[in-house]
Amino acid sequence: MKDDNTTLKKPAKDTGAGAGASEAQPRVPSQKKKGNKKLVTGGIIAAALLLLGGGGALAYNLWYQNPDKIVHDAVINAVQADSMKAVGELAVNTEQGKINMSFDSAGAGMDGRMAVKASVDFGDMMNFDVEGEGIMKEDMAYVRLAGVQDAVDEFLAQMPFFPPEMVQQIEEVVAKIDNTWISVSLNDFELSEEDAEVQQCMIDAFRKLNDDRGMRNEIIDIYKEHQFFIIEEELGVEDGSFGFVVDVDSDKAKNFGDAIADTEFANTVKDCDPATSEELSEEIDRETERSNDEAAPRVEMWVSRFGHDLTKLTVEHEENGTTVDFSVEPEFNVNVSVDAPEGATPIREVMDEVNELVESFAPTTPVAPVPPAATMPQL
Repeated sequence: MKDDNTTLKKPAKDTGAGAGASEAQPRVPSQKKKGNKKLVTGGIIAAALLLLGGGGALAYNLWYQNPDKIVHDAVINAVQADSMKAVGELAVNTEQGKINMSFDSAGAGMDGRMAVKASVDFGDMMNFDVEGEGIMKEDMAYVRLAGVQDAVDEFLAQMPFFPPEMVQQIEEVVAKIDNTWISVSLNDFELSEEDAEVQQCMIDAFRKLNDDRGMRNEIIDIYKEHQFFIIEEELGVEDGSFGFVVDVDSDKAKNFGDAIADTEFANTVKDCDPATSEELSEEIDRETERSNDEAAPRVEMWVSRFGHDLTKLTVEHEENGTTVDFSVEPEFNVNVSVDAPEGATPIREVMDEVNELVESFAPTTPVAPVPPAATMPQL
């Protein structure tokens, strides 16, 4: 290299065509070296661009599109969502018959609504279709059932020993219920002052969980420490969503349940009713424990490629001759409108009608005017 540069800096004088051609020969390799330098430089730039692009894609796939991150993001995003719409189906098949149900629901905060269609087929024993709607608006619940008359007629057909006057009265009461909105509130039940306070306290606790993001984040942080969903199988991509077969790590789920017991939300529930809190803790323990010989349901989670939102969840399970197939397709953080129906009949009036019917055929049997506190569902 040094000799070539020296030759280029001090060329000999041109004394003729032959001599000039002879002295020009060293310049050829020098020009090739410049060309190689450009090729090398261009190659380095191209490699750098390729590396940056490939490296970015690599980082994207290794971190953001990591399967575990996708699943855990889906769980966290679902908990953090302020609203949701969902459609789904449930099918239960037994040796005696089958039940098929579809639903369409939406909710925002403590308000929500759900429409349900169900088909019950147990052969000659029972066979009918029914539709229903449920609405939660503030502290009021509303229920409407359609097809009750057909279901009752199916039932009465199996009771030929009922006297005609009883059948007629039953049908009159059912006609007032079928396809009618019925309202339900705590005031419709005869609760002791203590039970009423517990129920209201529970409602307030869940409302605070919904409104207080810090309270929800505390639970999310605990889940991040004990991420109990584990991936059993990757199903690829379908309709823009990643699919996974998931299971639950029992030990991590147990640790999650134990940690939840010390959260602000759990302590709020304890303040409402220590007994209910203990029942909830025991239920969590039961759900997170599974014997080695117990068949695990097949659970599939489908998660959007970019937002990592849950787009579909399916559960398949078979046990003791009964199969259960469930699927739901949620959509999060969407506009949801929930309106209370007008002219709803208070459940107290419905129960009065039912009680009068019962008393007319069993006058010696004392009947409570409304459901006792023990029948109230625990929130």
